[in-house]
Amino acid sequence: MSHKADYQWWQRTVLAARRKHDATMARFRAFALPDTDDATLASIIDRLVKMRKTVTEQCKGTWKQRVALLGTKEAAARLNAFIVLLQYFLSEHERFARYNVTPSDLNVRNFTEQIFVDTLCSRLRRGINRELSYAVRRRMTDWLAAIPIGGREPRRYNVDAIVDYVLERRLEQLTPDEIYAEYGVFQKQRDIAAALPELESDAELAVEQFEFIGGSGKIGETGSLSESVFAPTQPKAQMLTRNNLLCKSECKLDRKRNVRTCETDRYFFYGLPYEWDYC
Repeated sequence: MSHKADYQWWQRTVLAARRKHDATMARFRAFALPDTDDATLASIIDRLVKMRKTVTEQCKGTWKQRVALLGTKEAAARLNAFIVLLQYFLSEHERFARYNVTPSDLNVRNFTEQIFVDTLCSRLRRGINRELSYAVRRRMTDWLAAIPIGGREPRRYNVDAIVDYVLERRLEQLTPDEIYAEYGVFQKQRDIAAALPELESDAELAVEQFEFIGGSGKIGETGSLSESVFAPTQPKAQMLTRNNLLCKSECKLDRKRNVRTCETDRYFFYGLPYEWDYC
């Protein structure tokens, strides 16, 4: 196949891709309309996510790196297709100014410099993420406003926190109820993690106070508190685990399992060896 035939095939492919996404891309201006439905917002979000993925994949290297990895012919075809797609995306929907990109930036020769590639891709990602943020915020606000809460009190929620969570975890393509459920689980895990240090500090303080008074809390025969405090401590009885094994070490909080465990002699449970057990 000649170079001219290759170019014609590539041109037909790009034009077919344009026609495929025209219906969705033409609705970008629907953000400002009050009657934009959830299906339209979902379609726009899906297209923005795909464009962000394309930008991320195509901005991984300079022209020399592309040639070394793919060869001159394949690298030129992919880079030209990417530039044409960007020109269509930015011009047809008036995104040049919004993304701080000029038409002269979309030139193959510019991709020979790593600094230019990093700058252009950073601007594209920021612009796409801004529109994703707006679309997700609009979608979540409409969804939450439609859910009754009962009573006369207004609904209290922080949409900005939900949007930040969605963009950070790349959950834009989930439905609003799925996003809300994921965020609820995240909040519970965050609250538990924040409470653990305080609980551990209280437990350690209680153990220190108990050991300070000798472990028994009894006052000496003379009735003097000082004598009981500084009296020699009684030897501690060995602690048994849930499976009636002797603890070889002090019980410590296992954050992974959120229970207290201790070291034991090696034993087998359901055919598996263990050297620890629950206190």
